[in-house]
Amino acid sequence: MKHSPALWNIENGWVTLTSSKLLLWLHNQHRIGFWSPYNTVIIGQQQTQLSYENFVYGTEWDTCYAPIVCI
Repeated sequence: MKHSPALWNIENGWVTLTSSKLLLWLHNQHRIGFWSPYNTVIIGQQQTQLSYENFVYGTEWDTCYAPIVCI
């Protein structure tokens, strides 16, 4: 079976593209069960899966933030 090369790496919590460009930082509690693009299942109690539905990057990264409103 031929395996595709990894699209990214995790080092010290930083998820980097294969070109060493920073993509995002994962808190320690989310690193163990973090889904990679090639995972079909994660076995264990803890799972972290990203949703790219509202993903933004570059100079627009702060537009995805919505403060929590307390009533």
